[in-house]
Amino acid sequence: MAKKIYTPEGAELRDAHLAADMDGGEKIGIVRLGQNGYFFRRNLKTYCIPYDRIDRAFERVRQVKTNVCCGPMNLAMVSVVVCEDDRELVEIQFQEESQVERVLAVLKERCPSVQIGVKKKP
Repeated sequence: MAKKIYTPEGAELRDAHLAADMDGGEKIGIVRLGQNGYFFRRNLKTYCIPYDRIDRAFERVRQVKTNVCCGPMNLAMVSVVVCEDDRELVEIQFQEESQVERVLAVLKERCPSVQIGVKKKP
């Protein structure tokens, strides 16, 4: 039985080569970067964003305040945000900043037209 792969909007992608591309892709955290697409799992489904849809990708760092036994503490949550036409398609959280840096480097390598970084305001 073929793996079902979906777009971030929920439409099923019907391409037999996508499953092989995902299986052969580089695994970084919960993301797989194939030759043709950015794959991730969420809610027991596998999603793919073909590289030709990605215009921009950037790192997002959120500070999360929490209380631990010895007092308040700030944690940094790092994620990669993938955009199409100035619209955020997906935000994937990672455990380490090195994983985020690797994802952005591989995206730039496999899809040179992708802009890496936050869009500068005029």
